[in-house]
Amino acid sequence: MGLEASQKALEQLYMQGDLMVSDRDGFQKTYDLTERVLPSHVNLQMPSMEEFAAHLVDQQLRCHGFASLKGLTYLRRNAGLRKAVNALVNERLAQGDLEKVKVSSGDVFILERGALERPLPRLKERMLILSPFDNSVIQRDRLKALFQYDYQLECYVPEAKRQYGYFCLPLLYRDAFVGRMDCKVHRKTSHLEIKSLHFELHTFDEDRVVTAFVEAIVQFCHFQKSDSVSLSRVQPEHLTQRLRSALKSIG
Repeated sequence: MGLEASQKALEQLYMQGDLMVSDRDGFQKTYDLTERVLPSHVNLQMPSMEEFAAHLVDQQLRCHGFASLKGLTYLRRNAGLRKAVNALVNERLAQGDLEKVKVSSGDVFILERGALERPLPRLKERMLILSPFDNSVIQRDRLKALFQYDYQLECYVPEAKRQYGYFCLPLLYRDAFVGRMDCKVHRKTSHLEIKSLHFELHTFDEDRVVTAFVEAIVQFCHFQKSDSVSLSRVQPEHLTQRLRSALKSIG
């Protein structure tokens, strides 16, 4: 059996529950038999379709606060499951436990009744550098509908068609996605190279965003074990010198 066939076999066994990931080193996974990974007290009884649907709806609303019907079954292609989720949502809507809200994009989301009346959390003056696989951005359609932030992981795009870079990381400032950063860590020299930094068209305070970005880069360099940082391209260009000067203090 070739390497590719072996990988497909492992992934299939993983997806059907016969194997689980017992350890991970970067992108390298270690698989083991499920019964040797799961604690003995875990209930392994197969849930009914209705129970699975209730788990998905409750989980999505608990994690994200709201979800679209499409998002409730994200990456799950089981037609029976989708039917059960739709039926459950309609039942809870009729009972008044859930309500619908339409956002400016025209998309409709489901949320617990009264959720929008709850106090909002206090926002911190900080910027987060996110993974392309972070739960807040992994559903690209939801991200665009809610934040008008059109994001794509361009390592899967031919080089000539890339707009922002090979592996751009989303930048979240307070409660808005304000930009993206394409960077590379040079491990041998412990250097962080920011190849491209792009900020969206905005109404935010540039001084505060620059300060938040530099603070985020300090944390990012510490996480990546980088002792120095360089910045190549910035959009908008007028921020280039200000950012380069601010980043000189890192190291």
